[in-house]
Amino acid sequence: MKKKAIITLVLSLALLIVTTSSTKDSLTVDVEIDESIYVLINLRNMNSTIFDYVLLHESIFNGSTIPRLIVRDYQQKGLTRIFYYDQNQRFDFSTNSINVSFYLTGLDVLSFTFNRDVSAKIYQFQADWRKIYCNITDLNGETLLILDFNEYFGKPLDQWIIVEHIDLLGRSHTCLFYNHTNPADFEAAFRIILPEKATDVRYYSDTVIFSIPVSMEDYFINSPFLILIAIIGVDLAAIINRRISRMRSLA
Repeated sequence: MKKKAIITLVLSLALLIVTTSSTKDSLTVDVEIDESIYVLINLRNMNSTIFDYVLLHESIFNGSTIPRLIVRDYQQKGLTRIFYYDQNQRFDFSTNSINVSFYLTGLDVLSFTFNRDVSAKIYQFQADWRKIYCNITDLNGETLLILDFNEYFGKPLDQWIIVEHIDLLGRSHTCLFYNHTNPADFEAAFRIILPEKATDVRYYSDTVIFSIPVSMEDYFINSPFLILIAIIGVDLAAIINRRISRMRSLA
């Protein structure tokens, strides 16, 4: 997989953190898909005590924490074709926020088949990783915060709504959207943003299926004529080689 897809996650600590600020804790998740998956996490408006603790002890929560949990959860289900890489973590002191990014890849999260009848790639995106349970503890093993993705976003995808997403370049994307509204002082939203050219979108339970028209390069690579051309090329090379050898022997 060469292209990248983007997943953006903004996680809130509202259910466990008491704050004197009037700003709401929030959890938003943006998932942008394009043949592999990029994840950006923003834990926003954190309690100052917990924010400072994580800042001083990055071993308890860092860029690897959530993707490692995702991969471990899949492996426990016998699904081993999932990987993460390029994990990173940044701090925003003005909003007490932590930004975490990483890539997810592997056939157990995103795969496709080539449909020659319609000249398209049929993609299947598995989104059950959104249900992970993340218990962040301090150095003594005491719970600092719990991120329960299943509670916030566990509703089947067929209960989500379809909206339009406009990216920074002005391009329109089909987007699956879910908004978690309880309790009132907690904001949580999840968006799955499909590629610009995605068509025939279907979604149910934990799966999104969509089609992407193939390029001429993809069509040629997946064409049976490529094998035929290769065979003809080998035969021609053999004929030319024999003729050169014969001419040399007569010289």
